[in-house]
Amino acid sequence: MSECRQRPSLIQSGRIACRLVVLCGGIVAAAHAAAELPITDPTRPPQIMGTGAAGNPALGLRLQSTQVSATSRSATIDNRIVTVGSRIGGAVVVAIEAARVTLQRGGERVVLRLEPPTVKEPAGERQ
Repeated sequence: MSECRQRPSLIQSGRIACRLVVLCGGIVAAAHAAAELPITDPTRPPQIMGTGAAGNPALGLRLQSTQVSATSRSATIDNRIVTVGSRIGGAVVVAIEAARVTLQRGGERVVLRLEPPTVKEPAGERQ
């Protein structure tokens, strides 16, 4: 038995080439669009701006967390761990409470507050 293979016609070859060009163009466009997006770390805490920082842009500080126990108090402000008496952004930490930190800069007191957290459920636990 002899096999008879047909060669693709010029029209079919042209269609295939056209599809490849469109596909490559789409890939290049998608890569360009993806390069414009910032890359974020999913394990990093959300960027929350305390109301004090929003009310006083000169400080521009962001309260990220507080830890309060019977024996110690600390907070994380702009990725720095601070305690009462610490200096940050030209201000002194004067109080740390469960969801806020009070700072003093000159004669001005600024309160940074934690915003309510956004809780995300894993996809498998939704009902």
